Amino acid sequence: MTKESEAVIVTLVSQHDGQSTTFQYKGQLYNKQRAVYIRYTEQEYEQGQEEIRTLIRYKQGELSIVRRGAIHSEQLFIPNIQSAGVYRAQAITMQIKTKTYSLGLVQVARERQEKLEQTDKQMLERPELPFSLEWHYDLLVNEQVTGKFHMKLHIRKDV
Repeated sequence: MTKESEAVIVTLVSQHDGQSTTFQYKGQLYNKQRAVYIRYTEQEYEQGQEEIRTLIRYKQGELSIVRRGAIHSEQLFIPNIQSAGVYRAQAITMQIKTKTYSLGLVQVARERQEKLEQTDKQMLERPELPFSLEWHYDLLVNEQVTGKFHMKLHIRKDV
């Protein structure tokens, strides 16, 4: 861990069509060029399968997620915008799109544990831990909605 990065615990809560799934990873948080980056490695899906390295970038109203390894995907989330992406796993390649409805960072105040909305100007600096990113979007494949998602990414210091 360098001075610019910080060890974190990443908890991802994915809600899709009434089902909720939670994943937890150890990762690194760092800032670069007015953006917050979170990097972590996903555990193996099945025995013998390659790991998946994930890089999340959040900056003023924009979230990108890049995954490399057993799965190769790129997704971009910008409120009120439909963005192109790609998903590749084994022999399957799909051109995908995301239609994002909302995206935000929620800062949790330590002293009162109340949620405070983070403004874009405040995002120019690293948010204090703990904080969460939350976004709602539709996933489209071949111009057809294949799912409605509500995602929450909780970031806290790894002690």
